[in-house]
Amino acid sequence: MPKFSLRTLLAAVFVCAILFSVIHFLVFQPNINAEFHVRNAPVQTVVRIDDNGIVTSDRKTYSIGRYGVTEFGSIRLAVRGNTFSGESSGGITFASQFAGGGGSTGVGNRRFTHDGIVGGSKCTFGGLTFTIIDSELQILDKKIAADAEPTLVLVNRMGEIETVCGIGKPTAR
Repeated sequence: MPKFSLRTLLAAVFVCAILFSVIHFLVFQPNINAEFHVRNAPVQTVVRIDDNGIVTSDRKTYSIGRYGVTEFGSIRLAVRGNTFSGESSGGITFASQFAGGGGSTGVGNRRFTHDGIVGGSKCTFGGLTFTIIDSELQILDKKIAADAEPTLVLVNRMGEIETVCGIGKPTAR
């Protein structure tokens, strides 16, 4: 059996530690940055009211880290494990006395559909179905103002709401 000096063994341990650190950084750093973005970055969409009193918002759908994300109004809806490539955007009705209109963008996990219903829109994204009626997001058992404070709705892989909190704020509500 070959004999190694203490200096050689320590050098080998040092090299292994450096390699482990580099691999750990490359694997976990993107998820740390994604988690920070999902919880803290400003929402990029705006609510508008037209001359007929119809309330609309632009919408942006993208993927970051382990999340598929769609933003509309003051809402960021992030679905864990719903990753995809590319992004899409469009508009969505928040409040209207008329039904009709709608559409879809994206394919696969990025697909976002919306249909105009009296009061707003019925939508699907990330395996979830939800409505926005009179500027209020109704998802599973929660109702959240979609035109007020920026809010994160984080949904786990099972389709259950994990967190509802203000964006940039650590406490759940």
